[in-house]
Amino acid sequence: MKTRSTILTDDASALLLVTAMLRFINTGIAGEPLSNAQEISGGKLRLVCIKFLRWLQARNHVPHMTASRLDSFGSGKDEVVRLVSTDPAFRSVFCLLPEGVSFLANIPDREIADILDLVARDFHPPEFVTVRPRKGVE
Repeated sequence: MKTRSTILTDDASALLLVTAMLRFINTGIAGEPLSNAQEISGGKLRLVCIKFLRWLQARNHVPHMTASRLDSFGSGKDEVVRLVSTDPAFRSVFCLLPEGVSFLANIPDREIADILDLVARDFHPPEFVTVRPRKGVE
């Protein structure tokens, strides 16, 4: 039986983490390997997952964009740094670089390609629209 500390030591750990992010965005349930990350992120896990997935979605169109600037995480920037620094699941897949966040060098190119395909196919977060009444219209 796998424990939280060993769940991502097998091959395809990055694919498992990204699949869990997609599941979390779609269901709101942070199962393994995200349950620890939900506590660490201080309630911003959904935001962080969406930002990671948007970076991967963009990377599918711009393959040379290997890192995501920390500023692109907006108000989730501190949580990203905390997750990549302390959470075993994120630490086994991502690293902090001077230019931002990237996959660890030991993640195989084939796995990254599979992840980019998965995100392109399955990441379609709901669009939120704010409707404001027009002046003079009731």
